[in-house]
Amino acid sequence: MSQKFLTGWLGYIIITFALGATWHLILFRNVYDALGVYANLDHPNFVLGILSMVIQGWLLSWLFPRFCRGQHPLKEALMFFWLMGLFFGSGSVIAEVAKQHVSSLTLWFLLAGGFTFIHFTLIGLLFGFIYRNEGSSRVAS
Repeated sequence: MSQKFLTGWLGYIIITFALGATWHLILFRNVYDALGVYANLDHPNFVLGILSMVIQGWLLSWLFPRFCRGQHPLKEALMFFWLMGLFFGSGSVIAEVAKQHVSSLTLWFLLAGGFTFIHFTLIGLLFGFIYRNEGSSRVAS
């Protein structure tokens, strides 16, 4: 495993945990409570959450270099991670609300969609920074 792969993987875990915990448990906890979602916010299962982040980070760190076509690394990283955010968001934003009653769909989509956009933008910026010196000589690792 390359250093870039490991840095991306670890960075994904750190950013995802920090943003997720801050967003869901501190900043917008009362909003989620009012919406009637995430009933287990009092006792989240951090082990399963971290396991999910480990798997996602590994896969995205593996996929990203294979997506790149030698263009500007920051542009490619943002495009890739916004695409991945759309993919992940279709399950975590749209499908999640289809499984339960939410008091305000508009607020849910703004909050959950906003989280997903911010999350994958930060990850895109991280990967753009990690691969900043690659340019047209990038080879999938």
